[in-house]
Amino acid sequence: MSKSLFKIAFLALFISISSMAFAQVNPGDVITTNLTLTANLDASAYGGSALRVGANNITIDGAGFTITVNGNNNGIELNGRSGVTIKNVTVVGATVNQGRGVSINNSNNAIIEFNNFSSLFNGLYVSGTSSNVIVRNNDMSGSSNNAFESHYQANSIDWVLKNNNMSGGSFYALNYLGRLAELDGNDFRNSNRGVALTNGNHTGSPLVLTWQGTTTVPTTGPNKNLFGGHTSDPLSFSNMYWVNVSGWDISSLFTATASTKRGLNLNAVRDSHFENNNLSGLFNGVYVTGAGYRNTLIGNDMSGSSNNAFESHYQANSIDWVLKNNNMSGSSFYALNYLGRLAELDGNDFR
Repeated sequence: MSKSLFKIAFLALFISISSMAFAQVNPGDVITTNLTLTANLDASAYGGSALRVGANNITIDGAGFTITVNGNNNGIELNGRSGVTIKNVTVVGATVNQGRGVSINNSNNAIIEFNNFSSLFNGLYVSGTSSNVIVRNNDMSGSSNNAFESHYQANSIDWVLKNNNMSGGSFYALNYLGRLAELDGNDFRNSNRGVALTNGNHTGSPLVLTWQGTTTVPTTGPNKNLFGGHTSDPLSFSNMYWVNVSGWDISSLFTATASTKRGLNLNAVRDSHFENNNLSGLFNGVYVTGAGYRNTLIGNDMSGSSNNAFESHYQANSIDWVLKNNNMSGSSFYALNYLGRLAELDGNDFR
């Protein structure tokens, strides 16, 4: 081949690749190469995910353009892939508060960043087993369901959730199932409920959640996020191992009109530590369900409860807990309603 013909062939190949990378897409397209949107994508009349990822190790860059979805379909579906980045995408519902930004199922090593998934049904929807996913700097505010939602059988392993706005949702800001690598800098404020963490085994390396502090009393530490303005359950843990929540002012996180205020909602939690938290003036300072093992509650203020300061569901089974130096005084009913075997009950104020 002559040099001139070679140059022509190379130029044609370059133009072809470039046109693929920046080509506009149609609803339902399967994306198998790097893609940068060049216009908005209207999938409001399409009955499925607007775009589906069909290859590993590619990037979808929305470039600030908008994908409109029908009902509670997904802007982008990520299923069974690895190494995919989705960024700078705006997803809106044809009807406000409908639609999902990205659906992630059985996918690893993905990055979801700088997207606008606000005012949807869910910003992210997670199912299957997915590991080492980074979700950062996304706007998932104003969700009509959970901003970050997980299917009840999801198993998310070592995800990083950082600097996302999940505020103002109608239910939980974050419903995460699995073990976390990092949960930091997120805004969970003014959602009906705060954070629900389920099925996370942090044995040997506790998940320490740092109190957000105030402008006058700042705090430092890992996994520090913004809470407040909740009508129910700022923190719920279910089947979690090795969690540490200490030094929190949980009583300050509720709205003035919240009716049933429970400080810590603990279901089948194991080997976890809760110390020096303000849980005073609530319906229950601590509410326990399921079979929980070897948890310690030390120096917490649960005084002034309008029900039982420490309340147990009638089927709870708390085994070898340590309850020490807690203030459970001034409750309207029992100071302590504990079901199960105690390891230690010492220094508490039940007056």
